[in-house]
Amino acid sequence: LQIHRLGSSAERRRRIGELLDLVALPQTVLDRLPRSLSGGQRQRVSIARALALKPSILVCDEPLSALDVSIRAQIVNLFTSLQKQLGLTLVIVAHDLAIVREVCSNVTVMYLGRIAEAGVTRPLFREPAHPYSQALLSAVPSPDPRIEADRRRIILAGDPPSPSAPPPGCRFNTRCPVAIDVCRIKEPMLRTVPHGGVAACHLADGERRPII
Repeated sequence: LQIHRLGSSAERRRRIGELLDLVALPQTVLDRLPRSLSGGQRQRVSIARALALKPSILVCDEPLSALDVSIRAQIVNLFTSLQKQLGLTLVIVAHDLAIVREVCSNVTVMYLGRIAEAGVTRPLFREPAHPYSQALLSAVPSPDPRIEADRRRIILAGDPPSPSAPPPGCRFNTRCPVAIDVCRIKEPMLRTVPHGGVAACHLADGERRPII
């Protein structure tokens, strides 16, 4: 607010109070040093600061990676509340697909700087078409012990290539267990897949999907 020269000192103080209420923090936070705040409180302060200028889009890069499980659930609920209250669009960059499933309406899976798959979150999570998406989703634990007992984890071999020197063809071909010759030669185009979204895979089309 100071950088953009918005409002007087009293008006800025009032706006900060509104932001603290918005992220469910007590006004006493204003009189505390950052080191005296918990990880969850510091994350809420960061969210409040990002909302100070009333943006329509909020980009969150790994917003939950440093938080414990109980605090993560609170921040997820906060994001959901902010979406409803402010009509806010959230762009979340994350490796935690369980969080993506809870918060995001659409998801894009990327590998080495290229889109591997994209679509509406729920259908894509139910029926991933790209082998990389299948491997990622296989790592997401289920709270249902019966489902968890039958979950088959897909372990990918090798390490990701350097993004500055990607392999020819499909960028995932060096780790893909179902890759065929064309995958090592020709880069796949995004094509429509059964869940209604798109995937960049030579083996995925409107009627089938590669199964690892």
